[in-house]
Parts: sequence; C-alpha cells; structure tokens
Amino acid sequence: SDELNGEGFYYACERNLDLIVVSMTSATGRWDSERDTDILFTQHSIDEIREIERKTREDVENKKEELRQMVGERYRDLISAADSIVDIAHISKEVCQLVKQLQDNCSDLRQVYQLKGFAGSHVPLEGSQLKAFLLSAQIRVLVDLPSKIWSCLESKSCLKAAQYHLLAQYIAGRLQLEEPDSAVLTALPVLSNHWASLSNIQGSIIQVCRDALTDGSLGEKGLTDNLCAILLLEGGSIRQVFNEFLIARKSAIQDILHSATVASTRVHMVHLATCIRASLHLIASIFSQQDGEHSLLFQTLDRIIQSQSQGEPLLSEFTARSYFKHLPSDIKKFGPNLRITPTEIPQETLHSLCNEWINNITDDEHRSVAQLLQHVPTVKALSSIRLSVFDVLKEPLKEGSVPQDEWENTCQLALGHKISIWTQFIEPALYQRAEEIVGGNIENISSHATAAITEIAEDGGLLSRFDCNIISYMWSPEASSSYHGESKTMTPAIMRFCIDLNEKLHTILEDIQHLLLEKDHTKLASHISKKRMESQYKFPFDAHAKDNDLRRRVASLMEGFINHMVAKVDVCLTNIRRKLDSLDQSNDEGSCLINRILVLGRLCNDMIKHTPSLHTLLLGIPMENRSLHRLQSSVVKNRDINLKEDPLPYINKSLWDRFLEVHRIWIGWTKTIVINHLIQCLKGTSDSGYLYSSSVWECVCIKEETEDGNLMESNIQVPSQVSSFIAWLMYTLCREIGRIGGHWVP
Repeated sequence: SDELNGEGFYYACERNLDLIVVSMTSATGRWDSERDTDILFTQHSIDEIREIERKTREDVENKKEELRQMVGERYRDLISAADSIVDIAHISKEVCQLVKQLQDNCSDLRQVYQLKGFAGSHVPLEGSQLKAFLLSAQIRVLVDLPSKIWSCLESKSCLKAAQYHLLAQYIAGRLQLEEPDSAVLTALPVLSNHWASLSNIQGSIIQVCRDALTDGSLGEKGLTDNLCAILLLEGGSIRQVFNEFLIARKSAIQDILHSATVASTRVHMVHLATCIRASLHLIASIFSQQDGEHSLLFQTLDRIIQSQSQGEPLLSEFTARSYFKHLPSDIKKFGPNLRITPTEIPQETLHSLCNEWINNITDDEHRSVAQLLQHVPTVKALSSIRLSVFDVLKEPLKEGSVPQDEWENTCQLALGHKISIWTQFIEPALYQRAEEIVGGNIENISSHATAAITEIAEDGGLLSRFDCNIISYMWSPEASSSYHGESKTMTPAIMRFCIDLNEKLHTILEDIQHLLLEKDHTKLASHISKKRMESQYKFPFDAHAKDNDLRRRVASLMEGFINHMVAKVDVCLTNIRRKLDSLDQSNDEGSCLINRILVLGRLCNDMIKHTPSLHTLLLGIPMENRSLHRLQSSVVKNRDINLKEDPLPYINKSLWDRFLEVHRIWIGWTKTIVINHLIQCLKGTSDSGYLYSSSVWECVCIKEETEDGNLMESNIQVPSQVSSFIAWLMYTLCREIGRIGGHWVP
C-alpha cells in the first residue's frame, strides 16, 4: 500500500506501459485497446504488471541481439555486392568505348573506299572466291534449317518442316559429294556430323504427323498436309498412308472408349459418334475422287511436286538475306520428289477397305460401349445419351449444308452405301443396357414381393383381425376412406402389398417412359428451325426404332414376374395343405393356416386389378399421344405395339385359378369341421337329450280306421323347428361364409 501511494511508482509503471504498447504496436501493427493502461491496472495486480514489464524488456533485448547478428552476417555479402556493382560499371564503360571505337573505324573505312571509287560498285567473284561464297551460303542455310524445322513443328506445319528437312538432306549430300576435301570442311569438322543430328529430326516430324492423324480438331487441309509429309519422308504410296490413317482413326476411337479422364458415359458416347462421323468425312474428303476430279491428297502432292516449275521456291523466306544470291540455282528452286509415282486408290478398293474398317471397329466398339454403359444406372440417363448423340449428329459438318444430305454423300463416297452411326454403333448396346436395368429392377421387386408372400404364408402374426374377417373390415371406420365397390376383398395386408408393389413398379414405368415416350425429346424441336420443319427436315436417325422391342421385352419380364409370384403362391399352398392334412380339425393352428391361404387367394384376385402400373407394364406401355410425333420419322408416327399374344387373359386365369383353389381348400376344411361337429353331437347325445334340445313342439292329430271300421284319433307331439345345435351350426356356417367374403366368392 505504501508503494501505491508514491508518485514515482506511478510514473515508472506508466513508462513501462509505454514500452509494452510500443512492442505490441510493432508486433501487430496497430493499437490493442485491451492493453490500455486503465484496463491493465484493473485486470492485473502489481506483481503481474511487473512480470509483464520484465518479459517485454527481455523480448526487446532479444530482438536487438538478433538484429546485431543479422547485420554482422550480411555485412560481407553487402560489401561483395557493392564491389560487383562497381566492377559491372567499369566493364560497361569499357564496352561502350570499344563499340564507339568500332563505329569510328567503320566510318573511316567507308570513307576510304569511297575515295578509291568502290562506292556502289559490284565486284564479280571468280575462281576460288566464288567457290568459297557458294560453299558459305550453303553452309549458312544448312545451319539455319534446324531452327526453321522446329519452328514449323511447334506451329503444327509438318508439311513445311518435311520440305525443309528434305532440302537440308539435299544440301548436306551436295556438300559431301562436291567438296569432300574442301579446306572449309576440314576447318569446320562439325559440318560433317551436322547431317547426323538432322536425320534425327525426321523421326520427330513423322511422329508429330502420326499423332495428328488421331486429332479430331484438325481439318481436311491439316490432315492432308500431314499425310503428304509422311509420303515425302518415307516414300510410300497413297494406299499405305490410307491404311495408316485407318489404323490411327481406330486407335483414336479406342482412346475415346477407354479414356479415364472423361467421367461421363454420355460424353464418351458423344465423342465416339463425333469421331466416327469425322473419320468417314475425312476419308471421303481426302482420299475419295469426286465428280471425276482427283482426291485432295493427290492434288496436294501434285502441287508440292510442281511447285518448282510453277515458280514457288521453298526458300522464299530466305530471299531477303544477303547470302541468298550466292546460293546455287538448284537450291533456290528446290522441290521435293517422291520415290514412287503417286496413284489414286480405286473407288471399289476404297469402299472395300472402309467397309472392312467399319466391321472391325464395330466388333470391338460393341464390347467397349456395353462396358461403359454398365456405369449408367437408369433408363433416364440412357435417354439423355440418346438425346446428346442426336444433337451432335444433326449438326452439319460444313456451315450451310444439309446434315443428312451431306452424310449420305459422305457415306456414298467412303463406303458405297449409307450407314447410321446410332443404329450400328450405339443403339444395340444402349437398348440392351435398358433391358438389363429394367430386368434388374423387376428382379429386385420380385424378391421383395415373394418375401412378402412368404411372410404372409408362414407368419400369421402379420395379419390383423381385419385381414381374417372381411365383413368386420367393411363396416369398420378404417375402411371408410379406402373402400371401393370393386375392392370387396381389399383388406389392410393386401392393400399394403398392392400399394407398395404399385409404387415400385411406377418408378420403373416412369424411368422407362423417358426412353419410350422421350419426355425430354421435345428439346430437339427447339434446335430445328421452322423452315426445316416445313421442308421435311431429315433426322439423323430414327430415335424410336427399337421402342417396340423394348416394350415387348418389358411385357415379357413382367409376365415372368407374375409367373414367379404364382409359383411362389403354389409352393405356399402346397406347404399349408400338407400341414392341414396333418392337423386335427379342432386345432386352432388349422384356423390360422386357413386365414393365411385365404389372404393369399384374395391377393391373387386383387393384385392385377389394384396395381395399375403392373397392368400397364404387362400391356407393353402403349405410346401416348404427344407432340413427339413431330420428331419422329413417318415410319414411327403411326407405329403401335403388337404383342405376339395378349398375356393378360392367361395371367388373369392363372391368378383366378389360385383364388378358386384357395376357396376349395377352405370348403373342404369347413365341410370336414361341420360334419365332425354333427357326428359328435349325434354320438354324444342320449335319446332324451334330443327331445330336450327341441324347444318348440306341435301337436299333430292322426285319424285311423280300425279293423272294425271305427275311426280312431291319436294326438302326437312332434318338434316344430330345428334343434338349438342345428341352428347354432347353421349360424356358425353363415358367419364363416361372411367372414371370408362370401359376397364376392362365385
């Protein structure tokens, strides 16, 4: 308390706080309001404040020491950098002086020559001097060509690179033949090995050309130039490069199908259709003869060979250089030549090779497409694939052309006949996958349905009292919202089964309809102008050609689904009948078994009626009347499904037979119980007991004539109604008939 009263302590603390604030401000770059003096004294004791001061002073001393060490370590580097800067300044000054001196000397030399009369005159070269200039110019071109070749390869100008390479080969051979013992070649031995390095470039040029054959982004001219480059460098025939082109395009298709960089199967299919279409278009454009004219490849080769005679020198870029005038004339007008005279591929041979290529890629492609489509989980996704392929194939390859007319012309030139990319390459695998998806879903539903039937047949605890007594359910509040006149046997268990089955089948139905009805197919209409619609625009393929086959397959799968369920019901009925035969009629388990088979019978009767999705799938999903007919060919417009035979009557009869069979079992069981009750009553009751069981008697007067001719009257008491046992027995039987839904049993 004494320390707190002193003014010196206050000023000392304030000075220490200034140090704290300075250190905090330097560390954070801003003032922290939490370290304010008042707050610090409010929240901390005197000892704590002194501890804060001590730590702050230690941090300041540590920072000062680190700064001293850093300056000491970097001082030598700083001095060395300063010395280097001074040396650079001196060297730069000397270089500037030398350049200035060189300029002055050149100026003096020019003045001397002008005084002697050499200005503007040309001294003809003769003898060894002329030979040296010719040799130097060739060497200069030979040295400059590699950089030109690599520049052409970087810009994808492979034909120009091949021509430069052939020129370099020609110059190197010319030098080696004409100047084998030249003093220049002796003085420059590197030129002897220069061609060895140039020869390695040939492989690079050919590899770039071959890689370009698989590139779908190059146009007709780019691919033609690459093919010409291969012909010039390797000296093959047009047919050889055509075979190489087919192999490259097949490899491109395989790369698309097995690409791991594309995650979407839809993108795979789009790229596949685009690649096949582009390949046939390139074959027709580059290799095929049209309208009596040579193919584009032949014309390009002829233009390159004839470039020398047409005044198109290869070294046109070198004309502005000073040494160009010293080059020999044969190098100035150099033009490449082919080892083999180019000949066209006959159209029949072209068609044969293309058809063989199509058949080869079809076999391989079907397996790959089927594997890709295994990753597609729904029919809706398959429909999206079909829509995307449609969008790609409907676009023209050349602006302003009609796509289908253009495609027909392409197929005629390349193959000799028209093919459909969708029909031949994608459609079979896509619809096969659609059948697999639908079949797998139906199989899953079948497993759940048979499991539910097994539970009903083996576990009576799942049945409510309403499932065992239809009359009680009909008059219960629970049936008021779900009861319909046609649903006289729809108890809760059957209703749950039918609703669950209908929901699952409805999901399948909606999924299939995306492919059959093509809900999203109307998007195609927005891509087609009104003008094309009015001019009977041709579609790239018939989008619904396989719809009826899929409908029949779905109907067949559903028929198998029903047959599987009927077979399961038969197994359950056989097991229950066997148990009933081994039970005594007085056993309560027999009544439970009868209730279970009655539910199974009613299930067979109501399943088709109250599962509309099942009914629709069995009938083959008829095409709805939508605006989609605008997007279909005239063949598809009026198409309707025709099943070989309507399966519904046969299925209804099969299910109705099980319904009747169940009630026959119930009749036999009930009849046996009634007869046994009656026999037990007759055997177990005395004569007087029968008399006492009749509650109402009637007096009957009988008149008889005696032998003497006199009349005799006798009064006899007889029962006037059935006994109480018979009444009970008849009442029990009527109640049993009502309990099982006798109003519905025929």
